[in-house]
Amino acid sequence: MKKPKKQIKLLMASPAVMKQKSHILNIVSELGLAYTYYAVPFSKPNIKKLDKILSKLTKNICNLPKSTTL
Repeated sequence: MKKPKKQIKLLMASPAVMKQKSHILNIVSELGLAYTYYAVPFSKPNIKKLDKILSKLTKNICNLPKSTTL
């Protein structure tokens, strides 16, 4: 778990604009989810949980308020 946290901190500190940070996050998460989906199918509750996590990460990385809808 240390590696993803370190990568998130690096992305948050990077000089990239919000659109670039969001794009990077989407690419990485889509590839990771696509890979694990073929190994283990996700249930609807798992998908909702992952969606909440990705939304929170996106807001955090892009320095958006928690109340922002994505």
